[in-house]
Order: sequence, then C-alpha cells, then structure tokens
Amino acid sequence: MNERTDLVGIAIDGNRCVGMGICEMLAPDAAVIEDDGIAYPTGSEVQSSLAKDMRDNCPSGAISILSD
Repeated sequence: MNERTDLVGIAIDGNRCVGMGICEMLAPDAAVIEDDGIAYPTGSEVQSSLAKDMRDNCPSGAISILSD
C-alpha cells in the first residue's frame, strides 16, 4: 500500500478514556487531551500502523480504528 491509501481515522470512546495522553503523545495531529482530561480525535487521518500503535497502547482500550 502506498502512504495515501494507508490512512485511517480513529475514534475515541470518551466514556472509557482515562486521559493518560499516550494517544496525543504518539499522534498529536490525530488526538488531543482537552481541558476535561479526556482525549478527542481531531479528525485527521494517520497511517494504519500508527493507528494500531495508538489502539494497542491505550491503557483503557478507548481507541478504535475506523474502516471505510
């Protein structure tokens, strides 16, 4: 796959997020911790490998990868 077709979106379940900020550290363009201490997706797409890293490293399992 080329870089353009390997982009995916992420979703973050705010009810599960514990605000550790690992997602924001891994991909600051794709996730941001807001003032309420919860992570929110920015709407930017990321490489699928990065999205998998974000999902796999989320301590609360709040991140999912959006498919077409």
